[in-house]
Amino acid sequence: MGCRINCCKKFSLVFAVLAMAIMAAPAFAQNCLQDEYTASGGGKLQCTANDVQLAAVKNVQVIGGVGNKCLAGQPFSFIADFEVVTTANKTRSNIGLYFGTGTGAGQVGALSGTCTDSIIAPLHTTSGASCTAGTAGCFGSDHYDELDGNTATDNCGDTSSQDTSTAYPGVAGAQGVTLEIDNVTCPLTGTSLSLPECTSWQVPGKQLTCFSPSPSFPYQTSAIPGSPSKCSCGFLSIPVQPIQPTASVAKSCNTALSSGTGLTSCDAGPEGSTVTYHVKITNTTPAGEGGVIVDQICDNRYGTVFTASGFTPACPDGTLGNTATNVDCPPADIANGGSGTCSFTVVQGELASVTDTVTVKGHSDLAASATFGPTDSNTVTVTSTDAPSTATITKGLVTTTNACATVRYSVDVKNTSGADENLTLNSINDSAYGSITTLHGSVLGTTCGIDTNLVGLGTLNGSSGAGTLPASLPVGGADYQCQFDAQFCGATGPVKQFGTGTCNTQTGFCSAGLPNTTACSKNSDCDTTCALGISHVNTVSGSMHGDEGVSDPVTETDHTLTVNECLASFTSSQ
Repeated sequence: MGCRINCCKKFSLVFAVLAMAIMAAPAFAQNCLQDEYTASGGGKLQCTANDVQLAAVKNVQVIGGVGNKCLAGQPFSFIADFEVVTTANKTRSNIGLYFGTGTGAGQVGALSGTCTDSIIAPLHTTSGASCTAGTAGCFGSDHYDELDGNTATDNCGDTSSQDTSTAYPGVAGAQGVTLEIDNVTCPLTGTSLSLPECTSWQVPGKQLTCFSPSPSFPYQTSAIPGSPSKCSCGFLSIPVQPIQPTASVAKSCNTALSSGTGLTSCDAGPEGSTVTYHVKITNTTPAGEGGVIVDQICDNRYGTVFTASGFTPACPDGTLGNTATNVDCPPADIANGGSGTCSFTVVQGELASVTDTVTVKGHSDLAASATFGPTDSNTVTVTSTDAPSTATITKGLVTTTNACATVRYSVDVKNTSGADENLTLNSINDSAYGSITTLHGSVLGTTCGIDTNLVGLGTLNGSSGAGTLPASLPVGGADYQCQFDAQFCGATGPVKQFGTGTCNTQTGFCSAGLPNTTACSKNSDCDTTCALGISHVNTVSGSMHGDEGVSDPVTETDHTLTVNECLASFTSSQ
């Protein structure tokens, strides 16, 4: 190689590339293979040569994840061992590696758009320390070659068909290059990510000086194709497992009449009874793919059961309102295969049959953006009956306002005429009850005015009659005597109670000087007053004439009688 001419050409080209890169930087946000080549002043790439290729990838480790698992639909970064294979019989220099990480209509593989750009670097750690290929934290090539210059001025790795790899043993011309690829999007399903890639190289006589500083050895813009054909593009299948958190939801009920676990039909009994609902959330995400956190539980009949602070949207109102009470939610972080439970209570209406479900939303505990739900539960039906209609009537005594007494009266009619004046008794009447010879009104029984061969009437049935009227009353002869029962009623109040004082307790009459008595002058001295009683005054009179006929009048001496009845008042409950 003629150093004077060729070196000058190299330096001139490097300066031109750098100048164009500096001027183009503000205008170019894209950094894939065609973008970098265009920025260097190159034209449209053809990528028809297949001298160098990215042939395989293995040992994928998601950064911040578990093994090769990523969160479905979310951006992630990973570290992997890529197989770079050279088939050319001559060296290839300044290998550029491009991985398309952009999305949308502007991304066309790894040719244009957003890429992770890399070179083949010597083995290194992020701190710049030396390391052994295959150990954790060791990046770069397990068969690093610098075949076109001094590593002090050119260290962008080269390849040769004589390369051997510890990562890919037995593959001719292979190097295993450990790289970090940032901001790719995890697939939603499947077991792999189709990652667009391109490889570029330079050939002897076309290579540029390409130097990358430690400790990170970043991509250099001089690692571009030596000509439009010196590149290859395709897709690598990156073995990653998308994590999509999933859960199953089971709902059950309990009432005072329906106990047990896992019930989906309950009897609430009468209206107004309490129903307790239980919600069991099981983490069905595959093992090793993280726990789940519950963000919201909604019931289609009872509305909001639980919503985490700041979580939107809110639960729709239930058809029976937002009436969940005594809410014990949410469960703690639920591990793979584990379950968490919630409970809440409601009051059941009358004659109701309520069938409802709950809906649960949540997210992976590995990333809040990896969500699941809405996931519906099974249905649960709770029935109730009409509450029995009952009433209590309580009766109490206020006071005795009126009372009645049946009193048996005696009647004695005596002829008190002088000489030989005989009398005829025609009828007997009471001032309060009227005729007492028959049953009527308040006269309940009588022995007055009936045939002597007959017994009394009514309540006096069985008693001897006093004889029919008219009846003869001779001077000095027998009296006309009879009895009658009559009922009187009246308002209650204080009345005199005869003979209950300190007078003679045997007769009730005044008997001064006798044992167990107190001196008194008249019978009323022995009377006391009872607090509750009724009193009645009536007079019995007869209709009579002398022995000279009906025109012979008789002067009567009638007797007025006052009856006082004392009452005792008490109540009993049953």
